[in-house]
Amino acid sequence: MSNDKIEISFDDEDEQPKPREKKLIITSDDLLNVPDPQPLAAQKPVGFDAPADSYMQYQKKPSASAVSGHSIMQGAIAGLIGGFLAWAVTEPLFGDNVASSNFVSIIVKMGFFGGLIGGLIGGCLGAADGVVSGVAEKAFKAGAIGLGIGMGGGFLGGVFGQIVYGALLQSGEPGLGTYMVARTIGWSVVGVFVGLGQGVGRGSGKRVTNGLLGGLAGGFIAGILFDPISVLFATGLLSRLFGITILGAAAGLAVGLVEEMRKQAWLSIVKGPLAGKQFILYEQRTRIGSSPKCEISLVKDPQVMPEHIAIDNHGSSFSLSALMGQALVDGRPVHQTRLQAGNMITLGSTSLLFEEKAIGQ
Repeated sequence: MSNDKIEISFDDEDEQPKPREKKLIITSDDLLNVPDPQPLAAQKPVGFDAPADSYMQYQKKPSASAVSGHSIMQGAIAGLIGGFLAWAVTEPLFGDNVASSNFVSIIVKMGFFGGLIGGLIGGCLGAADGVVSGVAEKAFKAGAIGLGIGMGGGFLGGVFGQIVYGALLQSGEPGLGTYMVARTIGWSVVGVFVGLGQGVGRGSGKRVTNGLLGGLAGGFIAGILFDPISVLFATGLLSRLFGITILGAAAGLAVGLVEEMRKQAWLSIVKGPLAGKQFILYEQRTRIGSSPKCEISLVKDPQVMPEHIAIDNHGSSFSLSALMGQALVDGRPVHQTRLQAGNMITLGSTSLLFEEKAIGQ
């Protein structure tokens, strides 16, 4: 054992310890102006599957109003483009050269005239949603269905309108009223089938009803406006240009308005590649993911799984279930939860605001 010893004398105890570094010295005077701490508010306990509170309600109204306006204008713009294309195709083929001494020949010509108009407007309206979402498969499928149904309905509308016009001619010299009645009836039929194509193309019974109502309203409005507008122009070319484009825009706008008025629950994308886009929840189960087969396809977000989540409609409520990826509701990870209006759903880099109308609205 070592004999080394540590000796401490009383002189050592009188020496003040020397700090190795500078010290921060706080005196009682420094604490005079420190405010008292505020008590924390009581926090509501939240179960794992309990409905999450909306923590981003400040975004609710601006986002919803902006998105609803965008959805309506999407239909109007797509219909306007379809109407312009229809005029560009039919003008060289028909123009002012529709008259014929053969009644059957006139009916057939008007049938093809209406068919091209209805088909091109219906095709553009059908493809619009897929084009905006960046889902080529949906755009081609819905566009083809809209084209086919719109063309068939347009043919019937052209034939029916010409038959009504011919019957009215038997009562005397045709006037502006005669043209308006025949045109309104014929174009209303065209509008009905254009709207029908939108519902069938998107595979939803509710959308079929919305399309029928909106298409009928759009065709009726365009039919009434066509002949008064034609009076303002010296040539038939300009009157047909404005009349056919108005038919397309009115049909798209009316379908969008009907959908807006009759919707019960919807998702508004407030952040992500499709920010500003609205998706109405029509189905009993709405799958959301990057797959084109999902009812809502987020193909532009690389962080979203093929079938990320599903939203189920239980009649009086909606619930969210995570399928292949993590889902956040108001910033909290969930596996399954009941949704409330104002909940913010986050998938990858996309944030969707869940909205629903109150019962009775």
